[in-house]
Amino acid sequence: MGDTEELELQLPKNQLSEHGKLLAEGMQIKPSIPTPKKRAYFWLKAKPGDEAFRTKSMSSDREMNMDLLRRVGYEVTIFKTNCAFFDHIEKDPSMIDLLVVSGHGHPYLLEDLKIRGEDIVSTDLDLTEDERENGFKKLKPLLNKDSIVVLDACLTGNKSVRTNLAMVASRILPQSRVFASQHVTTYEPGYMFKAGEKGEPVIDTIMYGHSEGDNPIKPVSPTIYQDGVETTKQDAVPIPPELIAKKPSKYKPYLIGAAILMGVAAVVGFGMWYFSNAQEAPIGQNSTLACY
Repeated sequence: MGDTEELELQLPKNQLSEHGKLLAEGMQIKPSIPTPKKRAYFWLKAKPGDEAFRTKSMSSDREMNMDLLRRVGYEVTIFKTNCAFFDHIEKDPSMIDLLVVSGHGHPYLLEDLKIRGEDIVSTDLDLTEDERENGFKKLKPLLNKDSIVVLDACLTGNKSVRTNLAMVASRILPQSRVFASQHVTTYEPGYMFKAGEKGEPVIDTIMYGHSEGDNPIKPVSPTIYQDGVETTKQDAVPIPPELIAKKPSKYKPYLIGAAILMGVAAVVGFGMWYFSNAQEAPIGQNSTLACY
């Protein structure tokens, strides 16, 4: 999520919500493949009252994404403060397969996280000095091999800036693929799946939503970094000049997410494969919600 002038997007909310309900109902009645549980953490950094990330509609979209992940074998936990996140991983250092970090961003920072040399540090004064200075590095032993880190924020993977946040994060967490956006993003990322070695659904890619001016919102491909290398080889996307010419202000185009992206990404990338190849099995209810 990025910083820029306020932008209003007029979207067919009722129609999209209905579509999202139908999709959710379809997932409930379709069988799922029994697989070992994976662990997904949603680390919500935007503060209470944020008009982009902490609205009722955005919470609903985020819940739809979390529900989708539960149904393909993830235990999902959401953290809404930095303190809650670090308290949890200290008490329960279980391995993580998917980490989604959400908040406002630009190429050098994501909310309180910012680049300092070859490190990523926090400016959150509610954390201890050790957590501010070393908290991000402490994620390395907790992330599984071939884990995924999603930077749910604007511009954190923009290749106009060589040493962007995604690149630095991937060096600190070399076993993980770090997905980030080159663009100003406008809603929840969407997850696309493919068949794993045993036929189980695994995340193939993560699409972001982007719109320019009055143009319709469209899914855009992420940059993907691993151990400092951007692997998609896509060209750099220019940073909007208004974000360079003056100090940015937080805005709220981040309105309707999973309902749209799931319609584009989940139905195409997930539904056509997963629903047609799934085997009969009950849907688990082992997810955890925390830190409200």
